[in-house]
Amino acid sequence: MKETIVLLDRNDIIINILKKHFPNYKFYHDRTLDKALSHATVKDISLIIIMQDSYDETGGFLCQQFRMHDINVPIVLLTSSQDDYDAVITYELGADDYIVLPINERVLVARLKANIRRAHCCKVKKV
Repeated sequence: MKETIVLLDRNDIIINILKKHFPNYKFYHDRTLDKALSHATVKDISLIIIMQDSYDETGGFLCQQFRMHDINVPIVLLTSSQDDYDAVITYELGADDYIVLPINERVLVARLKANIRRAHCCKVKKV
């Protein structure tokens, strides 16, 4: 089964980077929170990426929506906000990583892969 990533983003910039660096992954590129929640709740996914700058809601609010639906995969928030308060609140409301843009593409990919790797290490096998 292919690994799957849900991307919540109204633009097409980051999806091209992701497809280039994660060629064996399936992507759900959702432009609305409702659609991303739908995919995240019914599909077996490995990672959620939120491009916060595309939305009026705070990153913390967006992360919280996934956590309120018992979605327990890593959530990575990409944002241009360098406000420490925003970062802390976003972590407290469910983010696993808070990445400030712009960022070197190789560093971004390494951090995303690290989040996926940690999630795989933490999964408990059901008997």
